[in-house]
Amino acid sequence: MWMSMIEASARSAVELLIAAVQLLEDSKRSGLESDYIDHLSADIMEMEKEVVRLLGADYHSGEAAGLLGKVYSAEMTIDDFISRTRMETA
Repeated sequence: MWMSMIEASARSAVELLIAAVQLLEDSKRSGLESDYIDHLSADIMEMEKEVVRLLGADYHSGEAAGLLGKVYSAEMTIDDFISRTRMETA
């Protein structure tokens, strides 16, 4: 039960991250000031770290950060990301 709740929370957080990354890309294209872009980038990185930690993995030691990039580019589904990140901790 706990695992399904954790995975559901992670799924929601990754959906939020995807939206935040899209906002970042749109902001860069529209030429918004760099302070806003810098703050948004930093917030996204912190959110990524929290999602990876929620799944029990270490953001800096494994492939989780790279896997998030694949999720952002739609090369990997959110469920695949969760499964692969969880396997890092097994």
